[in-house]
Amino acid sequence: NTCLYGGRGVIQRCNISQCGIAVLAHYEGFSMLFNNIFNNSVALITPSSETNSMVYGNNFIDNNLNVQAPGDSDQAHLCGNYWGTDSETEISQLIWDVLDGYSTALVSWTP
Repeated sequence: NTCLYGGRGVIQRCNISQCGIAVLAHYEGFSMLFNNIFNNSVALITPSSETNSMVYGNNFIDNNLNVQAPGDSDQAHLCGNYWGTDSETEISQLIWDVLDGYSTALVSWTP
């Protein structure tokens, strides 16, 4: 099941949990600000094309996968979020992007 699907909107100060996919972003994606996204199979699937959406100040906690970045965009900017740990190794294992051979998108995720 997918909790939020679509794009061109703002998700702010929400708790999103117990979903197969918490946020499936299309079009230009969602701006996601200061949310708690926890206990999901996949927290966020980014849009498959370049977007100017802001994803900042969110807490990604206890998800099986925090970010899945498909498509042909060069980079997904997801800096300034908390990833459930301070370990860079653990964070990178919870993000699927070009470094995993998954897509051409590179996720920048520095907390």
